[in-house]
Amino acid sequence: IERKKLRPELLPIAGKKGLDWVLYANDKHGVPYKDTVDQKRVAASDTTAPVIVLNTKRHGRVVVDGFHRLNKAVFTERRLALPGYLLDEADIADCKA
Repeated sequence: IERKKLRPELLPIAGKKGLDWVLYANDKHGVPYKDTVDQKRVAASDTTAPVIVLNTKRHGRVVVDGFHRLNKAVFTERRLALPGYLLDEADIADCKA
C-alpha cells in the first residue's frame, strides 16, 4: 500500500461490488461468519480506519483486514460504504517478490 502510494477510497458495502457477502458466508461448520465474530472487538473497532480489500477473480472483493469494522459498519452503524484500500491479485504477487 505504501510502496504503491495507494489512497483509501469509499467502498460500497452492498450490491454486486459490495463487501457484505463475506458476513453471510458460512465457515467450514456451516455457521455464518457474522455469528462467530467477537462482539467486544466489533464494538471497539474504528470504522473510520480503512479496511484492506482484495479483488479476486474467484470470489470478487474479499476483506483481508477489517472484518470487525465491516461487521460494525453493517449491523451497528447501518452504513452504505466504508473507507478502504482496494488491491488486486497482482498487488499481492508484488508483495511476495
